[in-house]
Amino acid sequence: MNRSQHETTGASTERFIAPELHRDAAPRGLIDHTAELLRVRLLSLALFLLCVLGVALILSINLGAAHLWIHRVGAPLAFVVVLSTWLVLRAWPQWSARGLHKCEFALLGAAAIAGLVVPMCLVPHAADAGDRFRVLAIVHTNFAAWSVLILTYGVFIPNTAKRAALVLIPLACIPLFVNLLLRNQSESVATTLANPESWLTAPLPFIAVGAAVFAATTVSQLRHDVFAARQFGQYKLRRKIASGGMGDVYEAEHLLLKRRCALKMIRTDRQASPAAICQFEREVKAAAELTHWNTIDIFDYGFTEDGRFYYVMAFLNGLNLEDLVTQFGPIEPGRVIHFLCQACDALDEAHGNGLIHRDLKPANLFAGQRGGVWDHLTLLDFGLVKGEIAATGDSSDQGSVVGTPLYMAPEQITEGENIDARADIYALGAVGYFLLSGKPPFESDNPVRTMMAHVREELHSLREIAPDVPSDLAAILERCLQKDALDRFHDVAELRSALSRCKSASDWNSRLAKEWWRQARSKS
Repeated sequence: MNRSQHETTGASTERFIAPELHRDAAPRGLIDHTAELLRVRLLSLALFLLCVLGVALILSINLGAAHLWIHRVGAPLAFVVVLSTWLVLRAWPQWSARGLHKCEFALLGAAAIAGLVVPMCLVPHAADAGDRFRVLAIVHTNFAAWSVLILTYGVFIPNTAKRAALVLIPLACIPLFVNLLLRNQSESVATTLANPESWLTAPLPFIAVGAAVFAATTVSQLRHDVFAARQFGQYKLRRKIASGGMGDVYEAEHLLLKRRCALKMIRTDRQASPAAICQFEREVKAAAELTHWNTIDIFDYGFTEDGRFYYVMAFLNGLNLEDLVTQFGPIEPGRVIHFLCQACDALDEAHGNGLIHRDLKPANLFAGQRGGVWDHLTLLDFGLVKGEIAATGDSSDQGSVVGTPLYMAPEQITEGENIDARADIYALGAVGYFLLSGKPPFESDNPVRTMMAHVREELHSLREIAPDVPSDLAAILERCLQKDALDRFHDVAELRSALSRCKSASDWNSRLAKEWWRQARSKS
């Protein structure tokens, strides 16, 4: 399951093939969320340390030659370690918890180097100058700085209490160790640090450790409680799969059947809108009326305790056609025909029930494995469906343009409500055009300009963009993309019949599909 089981708007791309659920002590969703949160927090921590180390390098330029070797080696080393860690975290967003903890130790190690180098440069320099007040200020600042770092770590970095204590207690000892080392640097430093005033702030890091461990415990428990509360009836949320303009989609598990499913829930900023709830109900009712095996299965729907509408559908393994083309390039003609014929079969039932999809696009056509069959196509997202079921008690989109501009029929743009099944045929032709060429029929940075192109501009011949496309298949898709609905196929059954008569219709089979997915899995 990935971002194709979502709204009409885009969402972030997920893993290629959905992994199996693990029976971890913590929910998988919490583990995934913690890893991503840790990565983001470590990136912020790295940026902060880069700024601190940069300032330290600048301020230490005027140190005496006797102490210059310390910051020449230590401070740049710490800076390089932090910079390298930041670049690695930025370059590879997918990290395991173990890998992230290694990055965490790299950052804390760099901070420890800086915590050793900076005081050992600044304190002897101030002591040699006879500035006792400055020496004490540096020592106290060092204790305070480590206390702030320790406390920030406890609140900022997701952690367990035990691990936080194991990490932070050694850090709290560093400023004490620095003070002991400094006493052996020179007689002037030893004399100054012999004063009890230099140890007044020594307990601060250990107080900070206690506060940080308490904060880590509290935050960890709160995060577990939040995930435990994310239970809807008999369904337990695991992780977010996608987020769109109307709602969020989560991987979920039926608690009794232990069956994976996808739970789509209206967004909190839309739940107060009667029109939004009506659109959600319209989608679930429309899809629930359909039983074709190429249409997404709806299992259940309901409301959460806080009034958020949700419904539950089949969990799919594979890729939507938009991602498939994005990752692997244009699709061969025989396979495109295989996909389009399945889409026609699903739409034939919907149109027979008086339902017009109105938002056909590659992202709403999902290819994968189902029931042992590879390259099985599933039609998704009936949120913009038009028909008797959809119209019941809802006029929210009357007079408005609904759909995805890249794949909208001209009459859908100019006439709005006065459309029939041939609007879906136009969109299906646009999908086929994209699958074969890697480009939609019309595109622009401006959605309005894209819609006007569907209405007014002449279509570029498919064979001009993709010369290898067979002429009979190109002619069928270009007929689907005629401006006048009367010039298109009368219905999807006629379109399917034409597709099945193409010379390349027999070029793709189940054996080739299974082999393609096997190779794709091995590369993912």
